[in-house]
Amino acid sequence: MFAHPTQEDQAHRGLSSADFLGGRDRIVRNRKQKTLAAVYNVRWNRHMRLVDPRSLVFAACVVLSMAGCSRKQSAETEQPSVAMRQAAMERAQAAAQLFGSRLRDKLSGAMKQGGPVAAVEVCTKEAQLIRAEVTNESGVRVGRASDKLRNPMDAAPVWVQDWLAAQNKGQTPSGFAKTESGSARFLKPIVIEGVCLVCHGEEANIPPDVRSALQRHYPHDRATGYHLGDLRGALWAEAPARDQLRKQDQE
Repeated sequence: MFAHPTQEDQAHRGLSSADFLGGRDRIVRNRKQKTLAAVYNVRWNRHMRLVDPRSLVFAACVVLSMAGCSRKQSAETEQPSVAMRQAAMERAQAAAQLFGSRLRDKLSGAMKQGGPVAAVEVCTKEAQLIRAEVTNESGVRVGRASDKLRNPMDAAPVWVQDWLAAQNKGQTPSGFAKTESGSARFLKPIVIEGVCLVCHGEEANIPPDVRSALQRHYPHDRATGYHLGDLRGALWAEAPARDQLRKQDQE
């Protein structure tokens, strides 16, 4: 392709043999690079035409999902701040108070209108609905619990059961409000009052119509035999403090 330069050509151009050959090598390298680039572009274009566009969409979804998981894990491992724990505790206390007051109002109204039997009906049909309403409205788990259940649906979480098991008969129980395991937990003791004995007192002292209603609705009832001042159970609420972290992470 390239003829070796004569001495006359070199003298005329002022070039040495090394200079001439070096220039020729550069030209060859440039041509090779352009050729390789052209071949690569052809192969790449062929490859991309063979790629299913859906696979590209799937790959993008995987990347976005991994990013979302990373943010979720960050929220789960990050510890709630003092302000977040305090806010969660306020929500738990407010939800417990709301649940207790709504249920008490329903029971009091039923007692005035239909007596103890009507109150039993409220406990049977409406107590769980009120509980679900408060939980949905507040985002806080709430409930009533006892070591002598009447309604199996009132089974408590472990931390409430532990508190119940630790109570000694004859001692004045005390509740608590504390944050542990990433949640604000509030518990208030329920103590037997005079009006409670109509449904929860000694079986011999429970009116026949009330006893019949209890047997009909709660065939495995264990919530009798109490006396005035006894610990009936607990009103409890649990609000996850991490919820605020998740909201901030989503924002």
